[in-house]
Amino acid sequence: MVKAAIPANESLRLETLAQYHVLDTLNELDVNQFKNLNDTFGHSVG
Repeated sequence: MVKAAIPANESLRLETLAQYHVLDTLNELDVNQFKNLNDTFGHSVG
């Protein structure tokens, strides 16, 4: 396996970075969805 060549702590760090990246992406999507709702209905969200 390729992962065996990566030290365990480095592998964990990469996985953590990937998870944070996914969370950031989801947060951005949520913000955009709220903005779209705000534009559509004229309510102030957040």
